[in-house]
Amino acid sequence: MTVAMFQAGLGLGLAVAVPIGPMGVLCIQRTLAGGLAAGLVTGFGAATVQASYGAAVILGPAAVLGADTLGQLEKGFGLGLVHLLSAALLAFFAFRLLRRSNALQADMAGRAANGLRNCFLEALALGLANPLTLALLAAAVPALIGPEATRHAPVVVLGQFCGAVLWWLVLCGAVSVLRGRLRGAILDRINRCAALALGATALLTALRALP
Repeated sequence: MTVAMFQAGLGLGLAVAVPIGPMGVLCIQRTLAGGLAAGLVTGFGAATVQASYGAAVILGPAAVLGADTLGQLEKGFGLGLVHLLSAALLAFFAFRLLRRSNALQADMAGRAANGLRNCFLEALALGLANPLTLALLAAAVPALIGPEATRHAPVVVLGQFCGAVLWWLVLCGAVSVLRGRLRGAILDRINRCAALALGATALLTALRALP
């Protein structure tokens, strides 16, 4: 049973991490700008947030109320404001990406300690401010694992964390290989596309806050 729960958590982590959302865009951009280490640290921050949210869903109100009830209570808990804050944070990241030159971003690899720490903290901030991850987990845990998740919470959360880390290893590794074949001008264009993608996500997130 323990192995089965770990595998279920592994699948849950992959299911939530694989869709290329704001965090995926950020990991790709960080890998292109600062190298494999910067991308992996960003992914590690994302996996930390995902595991924390997974534990909250398995052991918290979502486990008792279910995703549908939580959705009905969304307005009462002021999650519209959370959407606005998340949109503001996404817009902030998009603005920063547009302002930075690729040369300055590549220098982040040389500032190892501060650069990697900032990558991790920014990933934490973006992940914690994004309510979509929590909503997705609230729907996915009952569907993919069921009530057994609560009884085996530590094993499920560990599997979920490992699944998320596995995906970021694959994604950042692939992008790192590609990075070595790209010229500076192409990296700059990719950087702008990442900024525009984050900006579009910020707009859609802000629209979710509207009644």
